[in-house]
Amino acid sequence: PKYYEFEVITHGGIQYIKMDGEPLHHVEAVKINIRPLKSASVEIDFDGNVQMSGILIEKKNIKKIVCPKCGHVLCYAIENYDIACPNCGEQINEGYCY
Repeated sequence: PKYYEFEVITHGGIQYIKMDGEPLHHVEAVKINIRPLKSASVEIDFDGNVQMSGILIEKKNIKKIVCPKCGHVLCYAIENYDIACPNCGEQINEGYCY
């Protein structure tokens, strides 16, 4: 999976959409779906029938997981994770890894 920082800015009645700090061009529609007890999702429609979609995660909830034994970067986690370090075999059990 690829992670982007998604931002919608409204200024003077005009909306600007940015991904990783860069403005998106040729956007026809942005649909954000917020569903109880599920991850929010976003769909972006561009000119020419191109579409991007994914889930929305609040940036402050993404955590970089580093092996406590050898310092190897394992993943970026949301909530919990359950992983073994491929470098040294250390097991870290706290939930799910994305």
